Amino acid sequence: MNTDVILLIIAVAGLLVTFATTLYLVGYFRSASSSSVEEKDPRQAVAGGVPRNNNRGGLRALRHRRQGAAVVNENAEHRAQAVEVHDGADNDVEEATRYIPPICHLHRHVDNIIVDRVVGTSRKAMQKELKRQEREQLRKAHRKRMEAADADDAAREADLEAMRLRQEAEDQVEFDKWRALISVEDAGTDADVVDGSVDDSNLLMQAHKVVVLEDVAAEFGLRTEDARDRVAALVASGRLSGLLDDRGKFVSISDHEMNAVATYIRTQGRLTLHDLGRECNRLVRFD
Repeated sequence: MNTDVILLIIAVAGLLVTFATTLYLVGYFRSASSSSVEEKDPRQAVAGGVPRNNNRGGLRALRHRRQGAAVVNENAEHRAQAVEVHDGADNDVEEATRYIPPICHLHRHVDNIIVDRVVGTSRKAMQKELKRQEREQLRKAHRKRMEAADADDAAREADLEAMRLRQEAEDQVEFDKWRALISVEDAGTDADVVDGSVDDSNLLMQAHKVVVLEDVAAEFGLRTEDARDRVAALVASGRLSGLLDDRGKFVSISDHEMNAVATYIRTQGRLTLHDLGRECNRLVRFD
């Protein structure tokens, strides 16, 4: 910007010098024309044969001629100097203006520089804004992906929790079912079980891990249905511990073995009948 201002000042100075030189030359040539007219007048007077009145007039004419010659010589010298000055000024102006563009071009150049800078600034600002918008879009996309991932994780955790609750409920139901099969609760007591044969049947049940109710009925002279009822009454009263099935068999199970089976079911959760039977065969002694 400073270079442009300096060039503008030099151009204006050159124009002023050129204008001053032109004015000077115009004034000089006008004065030279006036001197030529004055010089021609005495000569024309002499050539026309104008009579001299006296010697004073001749001396005056001679003096005028000499003055005219001196003026002519002086004018010639001034003209030569003026030509030299003009040539030098022209050279200086040409040299000075050789590298200076015209004022209109200079203004146009300055305007172009300003426009280029404004356009460059606008372009940079636009690029900066585009980059900012791009970063903002990437940030929003990343935030949406994270929110979607969090939502998926929350849904997955909710599904797992619901599955766990269902599993626990099913395990509890199955455990209660097997618990009911192993231990008979809330059963009544047969009023007929009052004689000593009850103790004998109890000892018989405990002596054998698996007994057939028909054999028990034959041993004590009872019907099979009565033997079943007496065994159920003993189990309900807590005097006998075991499992009575629908096929007429009774499996004697101690409290320790029953607790071991219950603990296994509770720790394993959901299991199949095959696994439960295999574990019962391992935990319960049948010999």
